[in-house]
Amino acid sequence: MFGGKICDNASGQVAFTKLVNAVRESAGLDTSIQSQVLSSPIPNAFALPGGKVYVFNGLLAKAENADEIAGILAHELGHLSHRDGTRNLIYNGGTSFLIGCCSATSPDPAR
Repeated sequence: MFGGKICDNASGQVAFTKLVNAVRESAGLDTSIQSQVLSSPIPNAFALPGGKVYVFNGLLAKAENADEIAGILAHELGHLSHRDGTRNLIYNGGTSFLIGCCSATSPDPAR
């Protein structure tokens, strides 16, 4: 989706990792969180099941200070802590399965 464009600026990655770890520790989350900055002008961030958090560098460019990024990271880590991504996958996947089964077995009104 992003062409594998992960930001790899060494000093920026060190600062980002330090901030992620500070927020993670204050939230009491384990160390299995993986975080990356992706190269995209879109000002956004998201969390995926399995402890993955991604921030677009467009969001970093718009932030006025590290506290704003810390707040966004706290929000995304909250999704991981509450397993929102996994819950949504199960819910949406289950609904898709149900709709797919029902539409496959219902009679075709055109016939």
